[in-house]
Amino acid sequence: MNKLIVIVGAGRQGRVIFDVFDKDEAGNLVAGYLDDTKPVGELIRGFPVLNGFAAIHDRTFVLDHAWIVAIGDNLIRRDLYRVLADAGATIVNAVHPTAQISRAATLGRGIYIGPLTSVGPGTAISDWATIEGHGRIGADVRIGEAAFFGPGVIATGGASIGACSFLGAGTIIANNVRVGADCVVGANSAVVRDLPDGISAYGSPARPAPLRRRPFKR
Repeated sequence: MNKLIVIVGAGRQGRVIFDVFDKDEAGNLVAGYLDDTKPVGELIRGFPVLNGFAAIHDRTFVLDHAWIVAIGDNLIRRDLYRVLADAGATIVNAVHPTAQISRAATLGRGIYIGPLTSVGPGTAISDWATIEGHGRIGADVRIGEAAFFGPGVIATGGASIGACSFLGAGTIIANNVRVGADCVVGANSAVVRDLPDGISAYGSPARPAPLRRRPFKR
């Protein structure tokens, strides 16, 4: 790839994603970051903040670079990616070199997969998903657009996680169980029954509760 990478977000998630390129000894491929909370020119892991998030609306700038969004909030991450995709951006994945990805798995665009995570055969990970380190993703799992898996999440064979759902650290999803879209599952929960769209759940076994979320407005 001959385009320098811009990381959208210079906070914790941005530093985590930069680590993928750094450990690949490809840190020279990074141009810098976009961030609204840090001054232009501030160095993060040796690379500058180039501008604020509004720069994703500069089509020439977008087309001159490759992109990955490092924002933990699913809705914000999805909406920023959609702006970039609509502009024709080159969107890259950040897969840690210690992750083990089956050749029979399918990965979308704009995905982060953290260290020591395994992804089994037949699994499909949709665009914009984030899977943090030490995860165990079994065979034939379906992970929806812009889903977020915290550290150490286990999704066993045939599980399905809907778009924009959030799984807290240490969550376990049992075989063939479906978690709907826009759900939030608390850390260390065990989901052994299907969860409908748009709820939160926690505990072992996880018990559902209503959830209200407000979409990001750009």
